[in-house]
Amino acid sequence: MPIDLSLGRVTQLLTVLGNPQKVWKCIHVAGTNGKGSVCSYLSHILESSNISTGRFTSPHLLHPNDSININNRPISRKRYDYEFRKVKELNEKELIGATEFELLTCTAFYVFAQFEIEIAIVEVGLGGRLDATNVIPGFDGGWGVLVSAITKIGLDHESLLGNSLSQIAKEKAGIIKQFVPCVIDGSNDTKVLQVVKDVAFQNNCKLFETFPHEAVVFDQQVPLLGEFQKCNLAVALKVTEILRSKFNYRITRQAIVNGVRNTKWPGRLQRLTATIRKQPLNLLLDGAHNGQAAIELSKYLDTLRSLESPLSFVIAVTGGKTLTPMLAPLIKKQDYVTVTTFSSVEGMPWIKAMDCEVLAREIRKFTSNVTVQEHLEGALIKAAQFSQSPTVPLIVCGSLYLAADVLRLVEEDIDSVNA
Repeated sequence: MPIDLSLGRVTQLLTVLGNPQKVWKCIHVAGTNGKGSVCSYLSHILESSNISTGRFTSPHLLHPNDSININNRPISRKRYDYEFRKVKELNEKELIGATEFELLTCTAFYVFAQFEIEIAIVEVGLGGRLDATNVIPGFDGGWGVLVSAITKIGLDHESLLGNSLSQIAKEKAGIIKQFVPCVIDGSNDTKVLQVVKDVAFQNNCKLFETFPHEAVVFDQQVPLLGEFQKCNLAVALKVTEILRSKFNYRITRQAIVNGVRNTKWPGRLQRLTATIRKQPLNLLLDGAHNGQAAIELSKYLDTLRSLESPLSFVIAVTGGKTLTPMLAPLIKKQDYVTVTTFSSVEGMPWIKAMDCEVLAREIRKFTSNVTVQEHLEGALIKAAQFSQSPTVPLIVCGSLYLAADVLRLVEEDIDSVNA
């Protein structure tokens, strides 16, 4: 079922399920890029503080049950299938007509209640104001949203959220609740910050801006690559500070250090080595799928480039994406690009990879060194032939679904240098 943003169906389905969201507290995280990293930092910090935690993120990486974590461990596939089927049957019985994402959201909320977690860290699926996760009100002393957080906002899903940063920011800021503190990444565009400040003012919400230098003290403990992770970590640390100061959660500095050190978020600037068809490969996976994420990936790639030496890419992109903002920061004229596809996405049959020839035609605007290999294994082997140095990784990017396919391909043979 395609995307259909509204709150009525998910509210009705949760009511039928007995309102499981009313037995835990919530941290709600929106944004274009960085949401998942912030959620992972927070869930690891809370686990290190012995606070029982649920985490709901989407889309899943390898398997659908990856989206629902209890204390940083995915629920079993058997448990996921059982609970999802139960929710789906209720949806059909009551003729609610919930979308696939709404079914997944309700399943996560229901599972959290069954595990009797204390705090759920919930990532917005798309937008904010009308996203299925935005049915939880502000904290009332028993349950609800304790803190909201908004990460970096950029242009993405324009057909659904708006064609300007201000329009998209208005949708993302829709998670702000009356009197509930909110944290915003202060490195956002000034137009974004102004919109969020206006919405916060209208809701009597205390807004906290964060900046990357606020995370510098943890430099030696941050396992996630990329300068932008300092921005994400700063947001997570401010949320943690609010939990301590406003809600009296016992979160020590050592628990924060341990939680940050243990944070993992696969498929985002992830370095790994793997063997494909008996050939060892040095890979860098990144799910960068929009212009803002591509700029951040490009900053990291600049640290790998030497003079005019080319980099070798494997790229696949979701159909319908606007390509120039994504490709322009990444591809230099000397680079080699192997275009491929990704497999169908379980639970989201509407997601399709862009046709290889269409994508290749666009990439040729930036480099003439373009080849097409529709099958992923062949694409990785082909791209490796263009690598100039065994120490410089082959860059796999353009879609988190592509990164997931690579991880599935090598999960039996993985030796991550980022673990």
